[in-house]
Amino acid sequence: MITVRCHNILYDDALRFVETEEGAVGIIVEGHAPVSGREDAKGHNLVCAAVSHAGATLVRSLVMVAGAEITYRVDDGYLSIFMPIHPMKKETRIKAETLIESFLIGMLDLRERHGGSISISCNTK
Repeated sequence: MITVRCHNILYDDALRFVETEEGAVGIIVEGHAPVSGREDAKGHNLVCAAVSHAGATLVRSLVMVAGAEITYRVDDGYLSIFMPIHPMKKETRIKAETLIESFLIGMLDLRERHGGSISISCNTK
């Protein structure tokens, strides 16, 4: 199971960064490494590859397109992205929100097509 957890991000009818004392938003994606020896490994690997690619694209886009300062970590089957929002310029914030919303739309589309493979949660904890 691939999990996508958003930290201090709410997403229902629109995406919103939640202002907190720590002043950062984040996305953690786990479980997207290829799994060998499983009956559904071929299909699962396609979903994993899609999630991995989307996550890598989000990291690069936040830096190159939005100009955001981020901290990220990539390990086997794990990606975390944290981004301070307090010192962020309005234009950078709008771009970052748009990029993250686009990422989440892609994850929601994958979940719809491969329901049992992806879990998505957005909250303020």
